[in-house]
Amino acid sequence: MADLSADQLELKASINKSATIWGAVLGVIVAIIAWLVLGSLDSPVRAIGALVLGGAAGFGIYRWQFGSQSKSAQCGKCNAAFSITRTDRKETEAGREDKVERKPQDDGSTEVTRFTEVKFDVVDTYTCGSCSDVTTKKYQVTRRENVQTKVDPAPAPAAEPAPASAVSAAKGGAAPSTDSPQPRSPSGGLGRGGSGSE
Repeated sequence: MADLSADQLELKASINKSATIWGAVLGVIVAIIAWLVLGSLDSPVRAIGALVLGGAAGFGIYRWQFGSQSKSAQCGKCNAAFSITRTDRKETEAGREDKVERKPQDDGSTEVTRFTEVKFDVVDTYTCGSCSDVTTKKYQVTRRENVQTKVDPAPAPAAEPAPASAVSAAKGGAAPSTDSPQPRSPSGGLGRGGSGSE
């Protein structure tokens, strides 16, 4: 590889730092998972296994990240390494829309979030520090503005309907019984509508 300029060395150092952070963080996560999975083994064996697996995962992620970012920083025209940097960025508003999100809570209430979703068309410009070749990348991003959040309380429980007897009593007393005996005529027989003989 040809000697790198100061700008290229700075970009390489930045990529190396980013890849190292990714490798370290994910390597620690893998080591913790390995420690938990190997719980049935003795502590020294668990520790060695966690260190080996975490170290291997971290190194692999570092290499992958460094290679991926280095490839992105290589000029496609002159093949100069660590020469591509973003030199400009333009954002143009493409539209906005008011939206509402509702999230039920465990206590029955509802979290209501109102916001404005704004879409932007983005154009990034990348320039090669070696041959000055310029490339652009276009994409769209969304952002939230005017975010307001409140919690609507849980609805009150519905009242139970009153029994029918209570409703009748409230209207003026119980209805007359249909089983009461029919009045008798003076002659001793049943009144009109009865079945007795005169």
